[in-house]
Amino acid sequence: MTVSIPAAWSAIRAIAVPILIFFSAHAALAQSQPLSPLEKDEIKSVVREYILENPEIIVQAIGILQQRERENAAARTVAAIQSNRATLENDGISPVMGNPDGDVTIVEFFDYRCIFCRRAFEDVHRLVDEDKNIRLVYRQFPIKDEPGAPAVSKRAAEVALVAAKHGKFDAFHERMMAVDFRTLTIDKVMDFAAEAGLDIAAVEQEITSAYVQTGIRLTYELAQQIGVTGTPGFVIGDQLIVGAQGYDALKQAVAQVRQKRTADAP
Repeated sequence: MTVSIPAAWSAIRAIAVPILIFFSAHAALAQSQPLSPLEKDEIKSVVREYILENPEIIVQAIGILQQRERENAAARTVAAIQSNRATLENDGISPVMGNPDGDVTIVEFFDYRCIFCRRAFEDVHRLVDEDKNIRLVYRQFPIKDEPGAPAVSKRAAEVALVAAKHGKFDAFHERMMAVDFRTLTIDKVMDFAAEAGLDIAAVEQEITSAYVQTGIRLTYELAQQIGVTGTPGFVIGDQLIVGAQGYDALKQAVAQVRQKRTADAP
C-alpha cells in the first residue's frame, strides 16, 4: 500500500487523539483536576514512542479510515438516490427506451462523445432486448466539451431531448451511435436530427427552450448530489455503477433489485 502524507497524518490523529483523551480523562478522574502541561507532554511522549515502535499501526489505521470513508460515501450516495428517485427516473423530459412500464428502471448518465458510453451501449441494449421488463432512462449529461471548442456534446444532448419530446429519440439515438464519436460536429448532429424526421428550424428554436435546458440542468444537479462525476454512470435501484462495467454487472444489479423487492414484500 502506498501511504500519502495527508493520509498518514490523518491516521496518526485518529490514533493519537483517542489515546490522549483516554489518558486525560483517567488522569483527571484520578486527580479531580485538569492535567498540567508537563503531564500532557508526558502523555504525548508515550503516544509518540508507541507509534515509532509500532509503525505498522499507521498502515492499519489508514486502511480502516479509508474503508470508513468509502462506507460513508456509499451511504450518502444511497440516501441521495432515494431522496431524488422521482426526479431521477421520471422527470418527464429525459428519453425513455425499453419497456415504459418495466419493473426495474436503469438510469444512465450519458454523453454522446464518451468512448465508454459507446462501449457500454451494446451491453445496455443487449440487456434491455433480452429482459423485456426493463425501463431505460437516458439522462443527457454533456461533460465532454472543452472550453473554447464547439459545444458538440451539449448540442447533441439538447437535440436528444427535443427528439424525445417529438417521439423521434430512438431514430436519432441510433444514428448518433452508429458513427465514430470523434467525427461528430454540431452540423452532423443537426443532419442526424433531420434524418430522424425532425424539422431543423423547429429544433433550433426548441434547443434553447426552458423545457430542454431544465432537463439538462436537472441532470447536472442530480449528478452532483448522487456523486456521478463521469460517464457512463448507471443508477439501478439504490446502486451507482460507475463506468462501462459490462453486461454481467448490469444484469446482476437488475437481479438484485428484484431480489430485494421480493425479500421486502409482506
